[in-house]
Amino acid sequence: AVGVVVAIAAFALIPALRRRLVEAVGRVREFLVPFLRSPKRVVKALSANMAAELVGAMTLLTVLRAFGQSVSIPDIILVSIGVGLFSGLMPVPGGIGVAEAALTTGFIAVGVPDATAFAAALTCRMVTYYTPPIPGYFAFRWMQRKHYL
Repeated sequence: AVGVVVAIAAFALIPALRRRLVEAVGRVREFLVPFLRSPKRVVKALSANMAAELVGAMTLLTVLRAFGQSVSIPDIILVSIGVGLFSGLMPVPGGIGVAEAALTTGFIAVGVPDATAFAAALTCRMVTYYTPPIPGYFAFRWMQRKHYL
């Protein structure tokens, strides 16, 4: 409550801050209004987001199955979305450490033994976050040599 009062007071008392905030809201509005007026764009965006969440959940499921654990798909989807929300709220770049802890906690909550949950969380993060930059680097260099970038 104190933070909200301080933010409102700063908005009311500092003209430069007020001007920047009004400009930012205007830019967001310029983007959102045409986007929301097109149901086709909204459906595409929501479908793409849902597909990305399902691919992430299936990755978690695959890693857990590799460790010999049997967890239901709805539980994995719940863990995946919960971890994404939680690690997105933490002010840590890339959710490093936070995502691993949240995955471990989520896996334990759905019935995976502690040690296996920790190993699966680290493996999942290795597969989805730490390893992809390696082939990405070589692809980037190739694209630069071919003048695609």
